[in-house]
Amino acid sequence: MRPLPLPIPRSPAAPARRILPLTLGLALSACGEVGFEKPLGARGGGAAELDTGGLAARVQLHAVVPDEGASAGGDVVELQGVGFVGEVWVSFAGTPAAITLDSDTRLLAQVPPAVGAARVDVRVVSDLGEATLVDAFAYVDAGSEGGEDGGDGTDGGDGTDGGDGTDGGEDGGGDDGSIAGLTVGHATLDYFVIGCPSCFGVGSNLLIDATTTFHEPAAVDWLSWLPGAGACVANATRTAPSVRALDVGPAAWLHGPGSSPLVAMGRTTLDGLTAYEATGLSAATYTKNTHFDVEDGDGNFTSSVVRTVAGGFDAISPWSIFNDGASAYADFSVSRDRFAWSPAGLGDAVLVRFDIFRGGAFVGDILCRTDDTGSYTVPASMFSAYYAGDVAAVWFYRLQTNTAVDPDDGSLFTGASAFGGVGTVTLQP
Repeated sequence: MRPLPLPIPRSPAAPARRILPLTLGLALSACGEVGFEKPLGARGGGAAELDTGGLAARVQLHAVVPDEGASAGGDVVELQGVGFVGEVWVSFAGTPAAITLDSDTRLLAQVPPAVGAARVDVRVVSDLGEATLVDAFAYVDAGSEGGEDGGDGTDGGDGTDGGDGTDGGEDGGGDDGSIAGLTVGHATLDYFVIGCPSCFGVGSNLLIDATTTFHEPAAVDWLSWLPGAGACVANATRTAPSVRALDVGPAAWLHGPGSSPLVAMGRTTLDGLTAYEATGLSAATYTKNTHFDVEDGDGNFTSSVVRTVAGGFDAISPWSIFNDGASAYADFSVSRDRFAWSPAGLGDAVLVRFDIFRGGAFVGDILCRTDDTGSYTVPASMFSAYYAGDVAAVWFYRLQTNTAVDPDDGSLFTGASAFGGVGTVTLQP
């Protein structure tokens, strides 16, 4: 489900898209690739059945990533499974581990120390029972850790980054090797309300994700694929910029102010780049009108990278796009209907995106950007390739961007945050 907030699905032509936004152009978040459970083109008929896969029945542990680390302990690993609810406890070979619960399917654990090299069992206990993954994690001696650095080199081969033509941009910083004015990373924090969860085959009405990518200095703009103010684009190519991503350890973090929860992001791959991501976050994670700092795996901080929107919405029209159940897929007239919202002026821009389906297959998308003025009409001409009765997932959200400047070297770390909702419509003349 990832696409949206500004981002839109990573693969614009794919028959199944992530419905979640990704706010910065990077399909950052991840509820898994899913399509509509209800036949596209059909309206009403009630909510589709959600395949829970027995998630509520018992706890399960599927994987530990990465599955090895130093015998001295301290590494942060990701545990993947289901049923991580209530009081959750994790142990490695019987030794308790400090954890950060990200969702009921994902948590981060700090590996406790071990006596020496060995492969051990990992155990999870929650309110739904307990599960043990045999030989799930290997402790290695310090002498073997050199191979890990070699592994970092493969990121360089993240070589899809390959043409890393942007590495040349680093030289552009000046003969003295200065990186002032060059971008070294991008982070996002997105909050979406799903109007009809059953329409998308998900169990929650909230989609809250965070992502961060660290990379070598480059003259790039992570949001360059977005249309300009007042413009729309059809089937735009949404890809991450050509950069050489950096592996900064198994985890990275977003730090909010005051009582805001710490957001722990596990290492993953997004758009072919090594990145860090947290999905299924709680509503308390997203604090409006504030800044979030970024911390890498070595404890280095970049302050005020992500700036969230100043406020949400008191009203959105047409509200019918967020109808649930039998009222979902309300008619939307491409020639008469317009979007209106209040209050206005609380973000850098407002984006509207239509992911359009016909007969159960994805057929195209439209992305429009406007100033946060309180009203916007998508040009009817943008729908000329589609038919009455086509159905669409509609993303409506406010976008806030930000750039943090490192006071020591002048490098830039950009951030973006989306706040809005996703609903459904049936297109009509």
